[in-house]
Amino acid sequence: MAAYILFDKFYYKVPIFVAHGPLAGLAAVLLLAGAIFIGTGLIGEMLSRVYFEATDKKIYSVKKIYRSI
Repeated sequence: MAAYILFDKFYYKVPIFVAHGPLAGLAAVLLLAGAIFIGTGLIGEMLSRVYFEATDKKIYSVKKIYRSI
């Protein structure tokens, strides 16, 4: 969506807020929300790594091993 708006702006010289007012607002909100989700995921990943390193726990445990003959 944002790529389409920017293409219109630079290729056809269309003013963004005149032609794409609500679409430009939605694109900005979605880009911001995506950046927030990615940042939250990275912070969560770092917190989980610090937790498992500080408590000397394994990240996962295997309850039972099945071996076939």
